[in-house]
Amino acid sequence: TIEAVHLDLLNDSPLAPGAKARPPGLATGNQNMRVIGLTYRQAVDEYSRSLVQQVLQTTEGNQAAAARLLQLDSGNFNRLLKRLGLKAS
Repeated sequence: TIEAVHLDLLNDSPLAPGAKARPPGLATGNQNMRVIGLTYRQAVDEYSRSLVQQVLQTTEGNQAAAARLLQLDSGNFNRLLKRLGLKAS
C-alpha cells in the first residue's frame, strides 16, 4: 500500500516542519473514518475548514499570513473563508 509518507507529502506542512501531518478526521489502520456518510464536497469542506482554522490559530488570526502559508492569494483566501463560514458576510 502506498501511503503519504512514501510520497513525501508530510514534510511540506506549513504548520510544523517535520511533523507528521494527517488530515483531520481520518483514522489510521482499519478504523472507520469520521467522514463516512458525508458527500465528497462536505468532506473536503470539513478538512479545509479544519486546516484553515489551524493556520489562522498559528498566525494568531493574521489572515494575510495565513493566506501566504496556504499559498493562496488574498481574494481566494477571503472567498474560501466566506464559503466555509469562517468569515462574517
